Amino acid sequence: MNRLIKILIVLTLLITICIGILTRLSYTNNTANLKIMEKCKMNYMNDATFTIEATNAFNKVELSKLGIRKFDFDVIYSQSDTILEVQKLNSSQKHYSTLSKAKVIKIFKGKEFISDSKIQIYEPYFYYFVSKCLNNFNGYIPMKEEKNYFVFLKRRYKDNQYRNKKQKNTFVFTTKDILSKYPANEKIKNYNTKRTYSISDVENYDLVCDDKNLNSYVEIYNLALKKLK
Repeated sequence: MNRLIKILIVLTLLITICIGILTRLSYTNNTANLKIMEKCKMNYMNDATFTIEATNAFNKVELSKLGIRKFDFDVIYSQSDTILEVQKLNSSQKHYSTLSKAKVIKIFKGKEFISDSKIQIYEPYFYYFVSKCLNNFNGYIPMKEEKNYFVFLKRRYKDNQYRNKKQKNTFVFTTKDILSKYPANEKIKNYNTKRTYSISDVENYDLVCDDKNLNSYVEIYNLALKKLK
């Protein structure tokens, strides 16, 4: 009986260690795990397809403070600390997001908040290798390396909060989702689907949504092209 208990304890410890190792792997650099990611499935959740309603709901508190009900170009512009054209260089996974390093190509707003030629941006997605899936918010598709984007950003740390140069140059999306990221001077490529999709299905697209919600995204994008000069 004692031997059986010892065996069960050892097995439990081994299983715990294996789970810990797999969990740790889920937070490694996603570029290094590209081949694994291509085999993963993207989680098809209720919020995996972009809707303007989801953006407004997710930012309900911020919108209520402004006395408005939805985002448009002018609102996103005014609420952004800085607006940039950037080129993604690489990324590393954090617990429930991905921290991407990007080169600043052009500053349209908030020059006073940019103190380096390279910044860090939290993107709203993460790979979970245990269940082999990509978790994203509201139809978000990761920025591609070496491709240029217009991004609307808020500072991650305020003046009295950052402790080093990296934190000073770390940002989050203004709307926390796809409405804060647009391909720079390129035609938008939307993946229209109602089914579960793999990473390889959508890796060359800009967002995942239906035609109705695509109009909201394109409207803001067209204004961005016109006004960000």
